[in-house]
Amino acid sequence: MAIIMDFIKRLKRWKQSWPEPRATYNFEVTEHHCLNCGKDYTGNYCPYCGQSSNTRRFTWKSMLIGILDVWDLSGRSVPSTLLQFTYRPGYLLRDYFKGRRQSYFPPIKLLLLVSVLTLTFEFFVPPINSRKDEKTEFSTKEKNEYRREYKRILYNYMDATFKWGEENSGWGALMVHSFFIIPTFLFFRRSRLYPKITVPECFFMQAYLCSAMLIYSCISGYIRGFIFFYFPIFYLAYHQLFGYSRWGTLWRTLLTVFTGIVILFIFLIFCAYAIALYLAWFRNMPMEM
Repeated sequence: MAIIMDFIKRLKRWKQSWPEPRATYNFEVTEHHCLNCGKDYTGNYCPYCGQSSNTRRFTWKSMLIGILDVWDLSGRSVPSTLLQFTYRPGYLLRDYFKGRRQSYFPPIKLLLLVSVLTLTFEFFVPPINSRKDEKTEFSTKEKNEYRREYKRILYNYMDATFKWGEENSGWGALMVHSFFIIPTFLFFRRSRLYPKITVPECFFMQAYLCSAMLIYSCISGYIRGFIFFYFPIFYLAYHQLFGYSRWGTLWRTLLTVFTGIVILFIFLIFCAYAIALYLAWFRNMPMEM
């Protein structure tokens, strides 16, 4: 019984630590001689030229760090950022928006990296519910040849778009999530905990959520029903970031998702009519849908 109570106390302390920044820093206090500009200084970086105090001769470790520096992987942890999105996504977003950015991986780089990793993983281990190429055959009894031609061309455009989204999952997911930027700004910009959120902040918020969703969508191909974790992640991120009550966060999140889906459908309809207009203008086909 004492072990259980001790575990509960530790769990409560761990939960109470969620709103606090997760960063820990090691400040260097010894004096260094900069190998680049020749100045003496104290700290992790030279204040004159910015070179790191850890600059040494090249080794296998420094070569690996140099390769990882291309993606900024040597200083900031991708697993830690993704892990924190499972239980404190809103607090992570608030830290990032308030300027505590050194401990978290940048959102756009994270999205690109996660999309590459998920595509590589799915290439070697295809998911159960992977989409198969299906060819649509239209009825030969269809009288209107123009309508059949419209359907064929629209299907080709849509199929090419879906294939591009599968091959470029990061950008495709970001395009879908971009339809939630304006609804998030409209329904959550008057929060007391984080007031006056800007549209660019909503963009970076959706970029971070995209990375989490790509991981979950990859897993959902192997574990059916895992897709139902999508909405809780949205809800948890909005609840922790903006500080509304549970009910206030719930109806605002539902309204945000619904409005984003409506905007997405309007955009798809607009694209369909734009294609029809293009065919009518450049291919002399009548405007019939």
